[in-house]
Amino acid sequence: MTLIKPPALRPGDTIGIIAPSSAIESDRLDAGVAVVRDLGYKVQIHPQTLSRDHQSAGSPQEKAAALHEIFLSPEVKAVIGARGGNGSVKALGLVDFKVLASSPKIYMGFSDSTALGAALWSKAGMSSVHGPFIKGLPMLNSACTEHAFALLSGKTPAYPMGGARVLRTGKAEGLLFGGTLSLLSALVGTGYLPDLRGAILFIEDINEELSRIDRALWHLKQALPFSSLGGLVFGRFVSPLDTGAPYGRTIEDMIKEHTEGLDIPVVIEAPFSHEEREFFALPVGGAVKLSATADDAGLDLHGPVVTI
Repeated sequence: MTLIKPPALRPGDTIGIIAPSSAIESDRLDAGVAVVRDLGYKVQIHPQTLSRDHQSAGSPQEKAAALHEIFLSPEVKAVIGARGGNGSVKALGLVDFKVLASSPKIYMGFSDSTALGAALWSKAGMSSVHGPFIKGLPMLNSACTEHAFALLSGKTPAYPMGGARVLRTGKAEGLLFGGTLSLLSALVGTGYLPDLRGAILFIEDINEELSRIDRALWHLKQALPFSSLGGLVFGRFVSPLDTGAPYGRTIEDMIKEHTEGLDIPVVIEAPFSHEEREFFALPVGGAVKLSATADDAGLDLHGPVVTI
């Protein structure tokens, strides 16, 4: 499948900001915006960004309208989500993805925006970037910030895999897709999960019960299935929970079980997660090559995720 590659972000361009998930505090928004401006970009903050409906950044209707308006804005060249949390899925059915495809822009976000990245691929045929939100930019180390904006700008920076470990060796080439496990599992059967046959799938999560991680991995393994993928790359599962009776199995145990017998490369502990300091962005819909040998793992980007 060939995806639309939105135009690359250039120095001095305007970046639009919306809040597709939970509400963001104004001081956290201001701190993230300052980072973007220090990098040499202008900023257009959509009014919806500071909306609030209980925990959510406004209603699903407000979020859908904001997506339409920010994508149609002629000044805006790229869009970054304000923060994650909850609620992006409830806006998906209200978004006219033909409108977004008529004015393609690269969107960057992760966590709850896993759903939006999936919908941009499945409904608009558009690539995106699984990368930091505005809220997280002030905490991110400089190497990760540079890496994310390099992807937005049409570069193909090297992806560091020094800390990754190989569970199953092999090589694969395909389009990269993935995100937060709980969101990926929730998208099964909705029509918003793209056809992933031959894709290289990346997965991470935060603050999830070990038992739920196990169940969600089983769910994805059956639904996709894993055997149809080109490869699997697991990031870090931050702060897993184990309340009640001890579950007795580690995340690595679970991954080994759910990938048993697969003839595809499987890598764990890759450098993407919900960690505030280190999080290397990934091109959703980008062409990549995954190599996993007994000695090391590599993830190479084959061309930009945007149009230069």
